[in-house]
Amino acid sequence: MVDGQVTGEDLAARAGQLGLEAQAVFELVQAGFIQSATDVAGEPVFVQVAQPQPETLKPAAPARKRSLAAARMYLMDIAARTFSSAEHPVRQRLVEATDRASVESAFDALLAALREATSASMVEQVEVSFRGFLPAEEGVAG
Repeated sequence: MVDGQVTGEDLAARAGQLGLEAQAVFELVQAGFIQSATDVAGEPVFVQVAQPQPETLKPAAPARKRSLAAARMYLMDIAARTFSSAEHPVRQRLVEATDRASVESAFDALLAALREATSASMVEQVEVSFRGFLPAEEGVAG
């Protein structure tokens, strides 16, 4: 398909037969992965296809729903993956946590246990994700 001997239009048509969009071929040409062969005079053998118009941007994915329940479930999942025993004290605290203060207290205990069991970057990722699930605190300007 890509031998440097075909026109840009033919290349785009062949790509379409394989289920590829002309934009993908154009990007490969722009990146230098597809190059044209040259004739004896050093002129390109194929004419490049005009750059396709970019597709309209899709709206961004909706923001993650924030809730205390989602934050707690996230922590329970992390605890289940980290600790093999369902009887682990941190897992028990998460099961019993029903309000924001108790969930955050259980979270602090989980972080302490994670610091002993995993890397600092993993602990940081868990903290960022947990904070992303928590709803904004009431009475805090934002």
